[in-house]
Amino acid sequence: MNYIYDITVNFNDVYYDFFEWSSNDYIIHLRKIPIYKISNNDYQNILNNNIMINNDILSKIKNKTEIYGKNSKKITACLFCNNENIVALKFNDNGYSEQISSLIVEEELDILESSSIKVTEFDYKNLKSRKIYLQTRIERKNKHYIQTQINNLNIDNDQDKIKYLYFEYFNKFNSDVKDALTKLKKLIDKEGFDENLKYFLRLCSHQK
Repeated sequence: MNYIYDITVNFNDVYYDFFEWSSNDYIIHLRKIPIYKISNNDYQNILNNNIMINNDILSKIKNKTEIYGKNSKKITACLFCNNENIVALKFNDNGYSEQISSLIVEEELDILESSSIKVTEFDYKNLKSRKIYLQTRIERKNKHYIQTQINNLNIDNDQDKIKYLYFEYFNKFNSDVKDALTKLKKLIDKEGFDENLKYFLRLCSHQK
């Protein structure tokens, strides 16, 4: 069994590149973790799908990953790499890949440059496609903010706010509040409007 020592991971249900990690994430400093080198095809499968590993692999990696801390907590996880990239997977007791993590770029490069591990073939099953977002994590967060703010606008109580927001964004006045709100809601699903709408919504919220 090959191990990598002293690295940082950020396990989530969704794969985030290192530059998308958030300060609110549960970042874990690992004392050690097993690593396997796999083919490019297997790597892409692991990156794009939730998988189930067989009992043989599971028994070899079960509780072999150690987390830094007073109690040195152990989890079942593993690194998988090809010649260019590394991904970390966390498994449950049945061998199902529960969560996934990228690595800090510098740590990933150090491992790839120093590693001489041979490619290993192992049995696994693709269970279902992993959710992949075309938008960045920040863009999705901004879109959620916009949707919440727009959907909370009320035709009876927020007429001035709706008219102001519509004018600021479309640069024209619309006296039909219902129509103005409908058009604002339609913008939520259009690309390229997120940042502008976010700006105008925040600007609007400060108007008295």
